[in-house]
Amino acid sequence: MNAEQQLTPTLLSAERAKIMIAQSSFTAREKKLVDHLTRAVSAAAQSYCRRTFSLREYDEIHHGCDQPALSLRNPPIRQVQRVAYWTTPALSIQNTAAGCLRSTAQVALDGLKLQRATSAGIFTEATILLADDINVAEAAAAVTALGNGWVGAAVAPYGDYPTSDLRALQGSFACKSAPALLKLHAYDLDDFETDDDAGLLYRASGAQWGDEPPGSFLAWPGGRNAYRVIYSAGWSEIPQDVQQACAEWVADLFWSGQERPVQVGELLPTSHVRLLLSPYRRHAL
Repeated sequence: MNAEQQLTPTLLSAERAKIMIAQSSFTAREKKLVDHLTRAVSAAAQSYCRRTFSLREYDEIHHGCDQPALSLRNPPIRQVQRVAYWTTPALSIQNTAAGCLRSTAQVALDGLKLQRATSAGIFTEATILLADDINVAEAAAAVTALGNGWVGAAVAPYGDYPTSDLRALQGSFACKSAPALLKLHAYDLDDFETDDDAGLLYRASGAQWGDEPPGSFLAWPGGRNAYRVIYSAGWSEIPQDVQQACAEWVADLFWSGQERPVQVGELLPTSHVRLLLSPYRRHAL
């Protein structure tokens, strides 16, 4: 089992799969096969439907558009925690050491990553954890405290903003000749509506821009990477028809492929399984 399969939540229990297989008892080898098929089918079903079913939180960046609806990537929406806009530099980082050949700064998923290479061929990397109780000014001070030419500075007036507002994966920026300017979305949009099942977000009339008539929905201006949306989506309990589709799929593979474990790339759903999964399949754009 590879790392991707380990991280993929199963969509049904092995016990439910065994009921569909309709065999009175299972050998140790057959139990392992059912476990393998349950994980493999769960991954394949989510790949086929182009979605993750389990309830989880998402943190997405969206471009501005002239449409009334902003389409989130992982419906159905359960709760929208934050819609933020207006990207602006908030943290400046540079390495000014004379012996530094090149340096980069990046907001990664596990913290602020700083890399430097010296003319002596020495490569070093440092990570500063970005917790909710640390603000941008404190992160800047932590950068400077590293020494070796690192200089961090908060960009006014964003020093008091939490470092969780810094957008992860915005790029690895060179910061030798000039400071790297790491950005955040500075303002919250608090006037919006959702179409939960479709995964659509609407700006209600009376929001920050325009004087549209009451009852209308505004467009989403702002250009590239204009919006950051943090929300939870998915199902706390996997829908029964999805579980049934996966159970039938496991049973089909159990009886047709006991000679060796079936690989994810070999999984092909039957027409009945496809029928059960079709309401959940997202069409590729």
